[in-house]
Amino acid sequence: MGQDPTMLPAETTENPGPRKRGPNTPEGKARCSMNALKHGLRAEKFRLLPEETVEEFEAFAEEIKQDLRPRCAMERQFVEAIVIAFWREVRADRMEADVMSDMPPTSPDRVHGSNLVNK
Repeated sequence: MGQDPTMLPAETTENPGPRKRGPNTPEGKARCSMNALKHGLRAEKFRLLPEETVEEFEAFAEEIKQDLRPRCAMERQFVEAIVIAFWREVRADRMEADVMSDMPPTSPDRVHGSNLVNK
């Protein structure tokens, strides 16, 4: 008994399937990896968002490094983790402010976003 042709995998030598059309260069792959990144708060790998500048981040990081003054490789790793955690906190605060400012007050005596508070 032969195999039922409807049960064969989609990719066979006769039908190789669609070709991959993703980026080929390292630059293209790096750019493509940012496609789904919205806020980066839970991203596994830290990256700056398009609206963030390298200069701003480096100044932020340098200030923290100057305050903490790591003396060895392990301390430098801890400081890098602290810098990233603080940067993500700043992002979260910025996003919260954006969301709150977009919410109109429910009455004239309340401020933007105050309808989230039960009073």
